[in-house]
Amino acid sequence: MVITVVMCRLLRVFCCYYGEMSLNEIGLKMYQLVSLIITKKTLKCSPLSNKNIKSSELTKMMHTDCYNIITYPARIGVMVENTITHICLPLIAVHVAGLPGLIGILLLFTALFLRFAFKKMLATGEKKIN
Repeated sequence: MVITVVMCRLLRVFCCYYGEMSLNEIGLKMYQLVSLIITKKTLKCSPLSNKNIKSSELTKMMHTDCYNIITYPARIGVMVENTITHICLPLIAVHVAGLPGLIGILLLFTALFLRFAFKKMLATGEKKIN
């Protein structure tokens, strides 16, 4: 069982590295495409229609939008990986440890929920004070 867990961890590291590289390449291509489209659209607009927007503001907006696009595929990959991990690990723990493993997982989720709830309560309390 221990050898299987170690092999799965090593396989995960190599797959994550390859997947992250592929997703970053996809994000870079999306970044280039969107920046090219925004540049072409900007050049087509007449100077009178862009009277209120400076070129530096336009560049800053383009950079922000393109940064969000370049990181999007990697964030989706991490979300999928975390979802699969959070489903598989509790199942393995319950399979190996039985009832004590199930109780431990329930206590862990309860602690995480309470932590989230208390953070929300503290955040709303600070807003009311300010």
